[in-house]
Amino acid sequence: MARTIAEIKQQMTDAWMAEGAVRERYGLSSSDTFEGKFSKVSIEGLLFYVVAFGIWVPSFSLLCGFFMPTFK
Repeated sequence: MARTIAEIKQQMTDAWMAEGAVRERYGLSSSDTFEGKFSKVSIEGLLFYVVAFGIWVPSFSLLCGFFMPTFK
């Protein structure tokens, strides 16, 4: 079964929040969560959503049997 956009975004934000450089730059503690520190409409939240959507579209298309064109 294909992952949802929310699941893809959660996996990406968990990995991003685990980075020491990110924690230092944003002044985050190890117990902070992405959802707790960043709004859904923050630039970071929107960028992660767009990337998660881009990852989700091909998997959804294959699941539904849609044709994905290839460019040569």
